[in-house]
Amino acid sequence: MWKLIWREITRRGSRFVPTVFAVVLGVTFLTATLGITDLMTDAAQSSATATLDGDLYAVAPPVKDAPAGDLNSRGSISDELVQIIEDVDGVAHAVPQFEGQAVLLNQDKQPVSVGLSPTLVRGAFPYPPGPEVAAGRLPHGPKEVMLELHMARRAGLQTGKTATLIWAGTTHCLKVVGLAQFKAPLGTTTLAFVDGKDAKTWFSPEGKVKLIGIHVAPAADTSNVKQRVQDAVGPDAVILTGAALRAQQSAAMARTIGLVNLLAQAFVALALLAGAFLITNTFGILVTSRYRMLGMLRTLGYSPRALRMLVAGEALLIGLVGSILGAGVGLALVLGVRQVLVAQGWVFTPGMPLGLVRALVIVALGVLITVAAGLLPAWRAGRMTPLDALSASAPAPEGRLRGATLLGLTILVVAVGLGAGALVESSRSGVGMRAIALAVAASVLGLFGVLWLTPVLLRPFLWVFATLFRRFNRLPAQFALRNLRRYPRRTSLGAAALVIGIAIATTGGILADSARQSLQSGVVQEVQSDLVVASLQPSTNVSPVVGALRKVDGVRSADAGIFSAPMLVRLDRDSTRSLVTAGITADDAKNLISLQVKAGDVESLANGQALVNARDAAREGWKVGNAITVTGPRGIYSTKVAGIVRSTLLDAAIFLDPEYLRQAAGPETLAYRYIFVNLDSPRDTPSAAEIRQVQGRIQQALNPFCVYRVFTPVELSHALSQTTTQVLWLMYALLGLSIIIAILGIVNTLALAMIERRQSFALLRVLGLAPREVRASLRWEAFFLALLGAGLGWISGVVIGLLWRWLLRDLGMGAWGIPALGQLGFVALAVALAVLAASLPARKTLRAPALMATLAS
Repeated sequence: MWKLIWREITRRGSRFVPTVFAVVLGVTFLTATLGITDLMTDAAQSSATATLDGDLYAVAPPVKDAPAGDLNSRGSISDELVQIIEDVDGVAHAVPQFEGQAVLLNQDKQPVSVGLSPTLVRGAFPYPPGPEVAAGRLPHGPKEVMLELHMARRAGLQTGKTATLIWAGTTHCLKVVGLAQFKAPLGTTTLAFVDGKDAKTWFSPEGKVKLIGIHVAPAADTSNVKQRVQDAVGPDAVILTGAALRAQQSAAMARTIGLVNLLAQAFVALALLAGAFLITNTFGILVTSRYRMLGMLRTLGYSPRALRMLVAGEALLIGLVGSILGAGVGLALVLGVRQVLVAQGWVFTPGMPLGLVRALVIVALGVLITVAAGLLPAWRAGRMTPLDALSASAPAPEGRLRGATLLGLTILVVAVGLGAGALVESSRSGVGMRAIALAVAASVLGLFGVLWLTPVLLRPFLWVFATLFRRFNRLPAQFALRNLRRYPRRTSLGAAALVIGIAIATTGGILADSARQSLQSGVVQEVQSDLVVASLQPSTNVSPVVGALRKVDGVRSADAGIFSAPMLVRLDRDSTRSLVTAGITADDAKNLISLQVKAGDVESLANGQALVNARDAAREGWKVGNAITVTGPRGIYSTKVAGIVRSTLLDAAIFLDPEYLRQAAGPETLAYRYIFVNLDSPRDTPSAAEIRQVQGRIQQALNPFCVYRVFTPVELSHALSQTTTQVLWLMYALLGLSIIIAILGIVNTLALAMIERRQSFALLRVLGLAPREVRASLRWEAFFLALLGAGLGWISGVVIGLLWRWLLRDLGMGAWGIPALGQLGFVALAVALAVLAASLPARKTLRAPALMATLAS
């Protein structure tokens, strides 16, 4: 059996190559997606845990009803506990973590960061836990700094040079006296260290810290010391081992990026589904092209089971070879992406991505999918009789489609019902897991329903073009239409990959474009000032910047009264969580920005009541009248929700009047990001020329502060939407990949058609049809097949995308966005490439003379 399988594969290599390539493509996509996701996860978890190298840690007790295992769900502790901890027998040192956020500038005065991560500035102490000194020494006094080794290299700095850091609205020029390193990779974290005493003055003047690192004496037992320290600090702190804290932070980060992993897995699943259609169609070609050979085997005594095992064995071997090659190519892509990220400053755990076990699982999954996709063709091979195989040159036309029509319509009706249920559930209880599950089920079933109905939809589609081309007397096009109409199921299977691929990318493109347009239109409508000054890094003190702006000629006012702070928030009986809370007065909510009121009134801010963002209210099910408790370093503030508002500019979940927010928030946690500028103009609305002139003068005044940029509302909206624009381009990349997969499916379908119709083509040529006309008919088949798949895929993607956009309307997608021009351009490209790809099988089929082809058939 295996000798026959190997001989068939080696003898008919040109027919097996498309199948191997299809498997390679699918497994490459699977490996690359999982590998890149692993890189992101590794970097995120390393950022959260790399610096936690202490033996023990003192942290604040969890706030009531807060999820355990996340530092953000805990409050602060006093640095006065340091002395109490160091007095415990077995403790060598205790180190408080005084920390603030800053912006480091390189020698060209440009910010240095990795991704969206700010530079963290911490206090350095001459004992562990803490960084290792790789070069130089620890900083002493307010004029020295020690930089993390990788960050210093990116900034072009070394010991003896001057580093520029900006925090709290102040520029600090510090001498680099040392370079630091950690044993574990830092991921995307960038660190600088200053003298410990100065760090307390700058970042924790009230002596509040998130954690205290504890180094246990070498001869002491860690578990015993942990218990003694816990007894010493009492209920003011919780003592955790370093391993436990690292595990908790790693798990918390995994939950944070869980949605990204879920989306990646969804794309992988749909791509594998499209690949399975392609592999099934390709194996159908292999079975059809060997009718006579398989019939001869039946005549020689092969049983139906043996023929099925023959095809299944070919699928197993092809799946193994293709999966190994695909895993190798995917791993190479992941390594290339990692090198690009390393060049940008990312630091990863050493070793190969994914690991041996996961790589073997990927190969096994590729083999399993290939074998499963080959089961239907194998079953067809087993049904052949010697007489059928030896007498037939092509299968008979397919039968009626009544059963498929009823099943497809039933699936579509169920999908519509599930989609309606998702919308009703989201309106009633917010966008929870139940609504998302219903929408996912509706999307998947809707795609399956369209695929099942494709043979039925094919007939009116072909009838329209048949009527059109009958008038123009295009004989090759009419031949193509008749051939496609004769085998609707096979035609539909060839278009299936294109339907799925374009539907996926179209849905993603609609969501990304809706988010982009919602962000842009929301910012423009929300901002009420003439100009906005934005900081690359939020600052706790913007007074110097505001003072400089007010001195600029043409500026009437510069206001920075809106700030934000991370707070521990609990609504009603929900669990406590860390949420960004904005401080804004009722006047600023109408004059500086315009909060869009969905329920309640912004005037309630003056009475000490809270507003919640509609985005978070939709996700969590918050209502007007809910009790809310805000906890911060200074205390606890309780009130009620008096309104639900939409804010695109302010990335905050809760809105409170600054007077009440400051009762709980510490001054070191307040972050100012925007300064709203109005111009002194004789007109009610300044002209564009006036705005440009004053904008230039403002930017000159901001240049000494390095991290501030001035924007018009429109410019700010485009700057903030860059991320969603990048996501849109990612959707186009996925659309390009789906086109490649789909063109393979179309080429395979045409190859199957030509194998089945060799005698028909030969007879047509004998009767006088020119080879160019036969080639033209094949190109027309590719055109109609690609147009059918692309059209159904785009329409399906639009419907699914609009369903999800409506479902997520309160989560930042208030505006409709369909990038029709770009998507239709890709559809046209897919059709053109399919027509070009059809030239290869057409040339191969028409290579032999007409008479010889007739005799061979």
